Amino acid sequence: LGVRLLVHASPIYGSGYFLNRDLFDGNGWTSTLAGLGGEIPPCPFVARYGVGPLRPVVRTDQPGAADFFRAVALVPASSQGAGDPYADLIASPPALDALRKAAGSGVPVLSICSGVRVLAAADLVRGRQVVGEPKYKAAVEAAGGAFLGKDHPPVVDGPIVTGARDQYYDFANV
Repeated sequence: LGVRLLVHASPIYGSGYFLNRDLFDGNGWTSTLAGLGGEIPPCPFVARYGVGPLRPVVRTDQPGAADFFRAVALVPASSQGAGDPYADLIASPPALDALRKAAGSGVPVLSICSGVRVLAAADLVRGRQVVGEPKYKAAVEAAGGAFLGKDHPPVVDGPIVTGARDQYYDFANV
């Protein structure tokens, strides 16, 4: 109880976003939405059901963005089709610096599925075991991480927490 969680959502956020937010709230955590723009559009699957864009409260690229939080989460974004999940975050050196600073301070950083590519870009996987979306295995390995696959329970390696298969491991991931 009482955990202040910074939740970063990527454009093309998926339905797993809502599952995770419900679990965060169910744990009694206070989650604050972060992003890099004024609006974060959903993936086409979620949009089909009339769900619109999210509006972040915190900009991830602002200095000290994660300073007041006890944990950071990179929630699921759709990696299906032609989408490029988390491209915005990977292209933002200040946002990657904020994640490195958080992890360096011992703040847990949770990544589910596609977020593992952000951890690789932020040099947070070097010497660590991680799970995530298989299409990002090469990025993880190039960044010095050991990729364990997708059909694997969540892994905690230092302050880095990685998960996959959110609809199966949802409680364990969170």
